[in-house]
Amino acid sequence: MLVVKLREAMARYRIRKGTRITYDVLAEMTGIAVPTLRAIGSRLGYHPTLANIEKLCVALELTPGELLEIIDDPPKPKRKAKRTRAGGTGGK
Repeated sequence: MLVVKLREAMARYRIRKGTRITYDVLAEMTGIAVPTLRAIGSRLGYHPTLANIEKLCVALELTPGELLEIIDDPPKPKRKAKRTRAGGTGGK
């Protein structure tokens, strides 16, 4: 699974530049809506467009390889087995 390490990238930007960057500031820098930035920063399965990835890389002065990471897919929850009626064929 491909994940966007936006929060980490924003923290590294702060260390490099000495300036804290918020979603509001990043939205002004990139033209990406704040709710979209929040989704990118917090939702593991969110898939931003390549255009948004490019805007983030330019604004935060990093490469796509620094912003993106491939991780193992999280395990899927196991489904409970369906119960069948005792002694029946499942029909009416």
